[in-house]
Amino acid sequence: MQLILRDQFIWEFTRIGKIPAIYKSLCYNDTNFANKACATTNTANVISMTLFPTFLTPNLVNEENYQLKKINHRNFSGAGVAITNPESVEAFLSKNLKTQIRKNLRRTISRLEESFNISYVYYYGSITQETFEFLLNHLKNLLEKRFGQKNMVNNFLSKWNNNVNGLFELINKKKASLFVVYDEAKPISISVNRHFENTMLFSECNGYDLDYSKFGLGHLDNYLLVKWCIENKYSFLDLGNGVVEYKKRWCNVYYDFEYHVYYKKKSLSAKVIASIEVNKIKMKNLIKQYKVDAFFKSIKDAIKSPSAPSKQTNISFSVNVIDGLSTYDETKLKKLNINLPETAPIRQPIYDYLYLNKIHIDNIIIYDVMDKLNTFLFQSPKETLEIILTHED
Repeated sequence: MQLILRDQFIWEFTRIGKIPAIYKSLCYNDTNFANKACATTNTANVISMTLFPTFLTPNLVNEENYQLKKINHRNFSGAGVAITNPESVEAFLSKNLKTQIRKNLRRTISRLEESFNISYVYYYGSITQETFEFLLNHLKNLLEKRFGQKNMVNNFLSKWNNNVNGLFELINKKKASLFVVYDEAKPISISVNRHFENTMLFSECNGYDLDYSKFGLGHLDNYLLVKWCIENKYSFLDLGNGVVEYKKRWCNVYYDFEYHVYYKKKSLSAKVIASIEVNKIKMKNLIKQYKVDAFFKSIKDAIKSPSAPSKQTNISFSVNVIDGLSTYDETKLKKLNINLPETAPIRQPIYDYLYLNKIHIDNIIIYDVMDKLNTFLFQSPKETLEIILTHED
């Protein structure tokens, strides 16, 4: 007989919809999900399950034989959106979002669609290998740029191979999806999502183009997730671990993660083993409380990467209104396509201008001033502007 069985719940449950064999079912509100792969009986004296979310209720196989002890995970909590029979997306937003957030969302969508040729594509149940690889490569680049600029570690990016392994097959089996916002053929926002039993959507990762930061793509992504859930009759959208400000604006469910330690009621040895397991968990929580684990991790990272961080070149810019193209020698002006690599440093100020002035990108012309380094012009229907870049080490 096995003395102790240890398992971790959330990873396989959210990624492939697998319910551990120790459970005969899980319950979310009034919905019961039977486990087709459950064990006929649990034989271990002690079962220790980690990272179990409190929005679910477990039904253990032969539960009547076990006593349960629950302990909260220190520094782990999550947030989500419960969707209860809304008449429409607008009805849901009116009920659950503050007035100012709804106004900002409407502005985000209208300004984005006024300024660019925007389309929304949901890859769920069908995606080609070519499109999948293109989007995954683009998502990786977006995350590297965004979190590299912040000098922060992104969990999805740091475990990239594990997170994308099998994702192509899961999308085509309707167990995962990619939601993409396109500007013409360019993806500017990509979210990776996992699906459970046509009831729950787990938002795993979102990457967006920083050049469009003025347009609030993070809120747009949440809107698209909620909209899809409502249209497809999903009852829960999970925005994952971490309760940060942008989630609070959308979420109406907050939950914890727990350790569940089950031990056989009639076994003295099981009680002793469970007591040791519970004390080990409490010690782990104490270490997290005083951030001892973070201290040792920082030392470990420093040993692995002893070299000094590389210096990054920061680019700043100034934007000035000028008296038309006649200010410059027009023979020295070269028209540019906004999507060319050389225009990358000036996209953000141009896109910010489009947002503020409600102008479509097709109605502006961009020039490189060939006899002046790092100087660009762009004409809008309203005025002509000059952009001068400055590189700072």
